[in-house]
Amino acid sequence: EVFTGSAQAADQMVRDLKTFAATTPLQIKDVEDAAALLLALGEAAEDVIPTLKLLGQAAVAVNKPIEQLIRAREALSAGVVRAVQLQPFGVTRQGLAEALGKDVAQSTGDELVAAFDKILGKFEGLFAKTLNTVAGQWSNLKDVITLTFSGIGDALRTATMEWISEFQSVFTQITAIIEQNPEEVKKAIGVIVDAINTFLKPALNALNNLLTKIEQNPEILSDLATQL
Repeated sequence: EVFTGSAQAADQMVRDLKTFAATTPLQIKDVEDAAALLLALGEAAEDVIPTLKLLGQAAVAVNKPIEQLIRAREALSAGVVRAVQLQPFGVTRQGLAEALGKDVAQSTGDELVAAFDKILGKFEGLFAKTLNTVAGQWSNLKDVITLTFSGIGDALRTATMEWISEFQSVFTQITAIIEQNPEEVKKAIGVIVDAINTFLKPALNALNNLLTKIEQNPEILSDLATQL
């Protein structure tokens, strides 16, 4: 909400991120964490998903966490070019200079980031290719399952809160009845206990005896099946 301006915009972004993740090889949690980091570093809310797509494809291409790309961009935005951050993604100082059309040392942070993103454009289309693989389809399926159970979870939370509220109401009524009529309630409980001892307990004992016999003589079941 802090980064998006309103609770409604924040909820919409979460939904958009989940939809985006479900159509890529990226996992929902990785996408949400990367989006939070981008926003914290000053990325405009409307640019988050396009940036995630660009960086995500590069991350998948070289099998590196997307956070590494975000940190590389962060350094570039500050005018710092670290070869160790760029090399895993096939980006060099010379490559940046060529994309810029001028020396890296003469470029601003925003220009360096733009050049970096331009180079990463070589991975465009990788998501579509990856999703055609077994690993990509499995990743996609996991996201769909996560989304599905997330929706079920929301419904269950609502239902559970309603049930708890209803239970509290009933429990309050029962408590009031007990406090107002302690002797009558005591008698009623006594009647229930007597009924259990009279009818249910013998039935349970008989069932327990039957189960014991079956356990000791399993052929009883075979004989019964034959008779039926």
